[in-house]
Amino acid sequence: MPRHTRRTAAAALISAALLTCLTAAPTASAKPTNGEPTWAALGDSISSGYGITSVSPTPSAWGAQCGRADGATSNEAAMPVIAQKQLASSGISYRQAFTACAGATTDDWAIQLAEAYRQLGVKINTPIEPGTPTRNSALVKELDAIAASGNRFDLITMTFGANNAALGALGELCMDTKNVQGEALDWDSPGWGSCDVPPEQATKILDTLTQGNASVPLPAGQVPLWSPNPDQGEVEPLLSALARFVKPGGRILIMGYPQIITDPNHSSLAQRWNKIPGLYATAGSCNGMPPESMKRVRETITELNTGIQKSAEKAQTALSHNGVTIGYVDMNTALGFESAGAFHGVCSQDPWVNDPFTQYGPLHPNAQGHGQAGKALAELLRSGK
Repeated sequence: MPRHTRRTAAAALISAALLTCLTAAPTASAKPTNGEPTWAALGDSISSGYGITSVSPTPSAWGAQCGRADGATSNEAAMPVIAQKQLASSGISYRQAFTACAGATTDDWAIQLAEAYRQLGVKINTPIEPGTPTRNSALVKELDAIAASGNRFDLITMTFGANNAALGALGELCMDTKNVQGEALDWDSPGWGSCDVPPEQATKILDTLTQGNASVPLPAGQVPLWSPNPDQGEVEPLLSALARFVKPGGRILIMGYPQIITDPNHSSLAQRWNKIPGLYATAGSCNGMPPESMKRVRETITELNTGIQKSAEKAQTALSHNGVTIGYVDMNTALGFESAGAFHGVCSQDPWVNDPFTQYGPLHPNAQGHGQAGKALAELLRSGK
């Protein structure tokens, strides 16, 4: 959800240069593992652990600082890393390639997958460079050749979509930290309390992302999660593309997004502020955020998650013949951010999300959130659900 540059929900489409067709021939390398199941942990900052302070300074294969909390120097680590360690402690071993990156969009699936192969010892000849991956781009062709040789993953987990839809910018706007131009706000700013991106515009953006209905361009990226005709077009949908890189009997799990802001009726200040006439309605109960703005952010996240879930269900139906299971994981109910009557967003009594004024990783899950969600993810994988 963080962005290399701040984006807004109404931002113009970011042009993405197509990967240059390179002359290096695809090379299918030998299998890099010793029989251990392999796990590619892809995605954006929700998967990378950007909200944790102890992150790796090592840049990605394409030179980005990804905010990867890999647990190398701290017990605090990103959710997939925690899950892998939890499984290992119970005798279930995965060799994990952790390539999730803060700021990632769906267009980054190919470079993250290429780095995952490289982490497992597979030689990648094509330069790993950002850009919209097409069916005929050199990197995709090389990756396809590697998969065709039998070198595929047992498990792929990921979070993708929030940056395509500029969800982080909507959060900043509604939390009154920045206006639609990305300028900082304070109590006296004209844009305070605006949160005025039209809901119908957000819905159209999410439809483009999750259904491939290109009625409006995405604020960032071009790769949809799914489309009605996944075999057509120069740009292949994410779930269709990734299914080629998973072994028969393997799994793809695409996770939704946590409710970063708690329900206004369950915030730590709700009962106290509600007793002061007019104060709750105008200033809300969360960093001065009006209740309607809190609800707006939550509704948008719910709509995004619903779209992601439907994309996974449609992909599973269409691709079931290849023996790969494609599933959706609700980060709120299944991984604990909002379950059994407990709320863990910003302004809750037990927040698992950094507040908007945190220096590093604002509005992102903190170490506690990643730890708890990682344990829940491990249990989900252990159970085979």
